Amino acid sequence: MTPLYIHGLKDVGQQRERNEDDYRIEPRGAEGWLLVVCDGMGGHGGGHIASAVACETITDQLPAAPLPEPPRDIYESLRTANIAVHRHAETSADPAMGTTAVIAWIEGTRCWSGWVGDSRLYRFRAGKIMDQTVDHTRVQAMVELGILSEKQAKNHPDAHILTQAIGGGERSDVKPSVWNEPMDLEPGDVLLMCSDGLYDLIRDEELYPMISGKHYQAAVETLVAEANRRGGVDNITVVVCVVGQPDVPAAEPLRRRPPILPILAALLALGLGVFLVVGLASGAGFLLTRQVAESVELADTSTPEVTPDATPERASEPAIAPAPEEPAG
Repeated sequence: MTPLYIHGLKDVGQQRERNEDDYRIEPRGAEGWLLVVCDGMGGHGGGHIASAVACETITDQLPAAPLPEPPRDIYESLRTANIAVHRHAETSADPAMGTTAVIAWIEGTRCWSGWVGDSRLYRFRAGKIMDQTVDHTRVQAMVELGILSEKQAKNHPDAHILTQAIGGGERSDVKPSVWNEPMDLEPGDVLLMCSDGLYDLIRDEELYPMISGKHYQAAVETLVAEANRRGGVDNITVVVCVVGQPDVPAAEPLRRRPPILPILAALLALGLGVFLVVGLASGAGFLLTRQVAESVELADTSTPEVTPDATPERASEPAIAPAPEEPAG
């Protein structure tokens, strides 16, 4: 059995008074784990309630071990969570309460995932992102339609307007995204789940280098601390799962590419030098040929003296690169 080292942490951040994020890390059978991250939204504490209700509903819905159709189970658990949050909203002071949710359901070396909203799951292998959930946001929809580029989407004012959420206003159906096939986990793989309070401040390409080589608990704490250092504008939740070892595998050092401009300049200078040398040589040859031709022409204008016994001379031929305290599982 391959051990899993899992740790999670949620933080209120630097600018919010209340933490409306929530998460769960729960064992499922002998080789299974259920990981859930929810990011609540709403006023009067409604977001805090919505995220807690969603987490509890999802963990109650998914059994001790995946059934024959894990994607269907995940899909239905998210739909049930949507109903549960709406029911709480109808009797609360915040009828618009809602939340996102992202799930990782692990059994042995297989991991199924589903989500609603813009909380994310990343799977890293050898420091590279192999899998990543796709946000349910208006901006992401525009990216998929080719209306916006990824760069434009990053700072777009509608970046966090959700196209789907659990709860969130008038009762409506929800259509979760679920991967039909599991991710096959190998020793050294890293799962990272988080709310937008993390990835809004730390770019995707920065995530792994920050935790490379760190103990799995320190990796979580490092990411949360860095998000806070960069302003902590929202609640921050991070869950990290390292497969087969307690430390995040060190990323392979990036090979620095030689600067292209100096190389181009050197090649250009070399080419120019060759051109000049060849040009000068060609010019000199042209001048020499012309002088010889003129000499021949001049010589031809004179009438040679004929000597019967003389032998004519021959012209010469030219030479030619937390942990859990104990390893989970």
